[in-house]
Amino acid sequence: MIDFFQGLTSVEDIKSTYRTLARQHHPDLGGSLETMKMLNSQYHAKLKSVNGSQSGEHTYNYNQKIEQDIIDKINELLLLSDVIVDLIGTWIWVRGETKPHREKLKELGCFWHAGRKVWYWKPKGFGRSRSNPGSLDSLALKYGCTQFTNHAKQLTAV
Repeated sequence: MIDFFQGLTSVEDIKSTYRTLARQHHPDLGGSLETMKMLNSQYHAKLKSVNGSQSGEHTYNYNQKIEQDIIDKINELLLLSDVIVDLIGTWIWVRGETKPHREKLKELGCFWHAGRKVWYWKPKGFGRSRSNPGSLDSLALKYGCTQFTNHAKQLTAV
């Protein structure tokens, strides 16, 4: 059996490797369903193994439901045309040509952020954060950011 995450010890490396491998093995992009199931299982096991690890001033707390909800939501959002999806921490921000997708974004559980002029989604149970009044760029610097786009049905992380 292939160990997709052998030798990886940081949350950032595990998640980055997962995103790359998911694009290669996702059944919708020509990959195998069985390989994708194995990849998902190993991904959650590896994240669970680094629970409590420190990255800068943040401690990683593994939660399989939240991790899977984030993956599922990004995949749903990337079905919309001409949008840019930013994963900043555990919140998802949606930019680009969102106006035509307003109703679909609401249906997907996204909310409009009037101050930042973008849509966002957060995992259930995460309250409003009043401690981060800055721009998306400042949030990205603080929590890390991965950007996803959907160009001609080819999912990519930037």
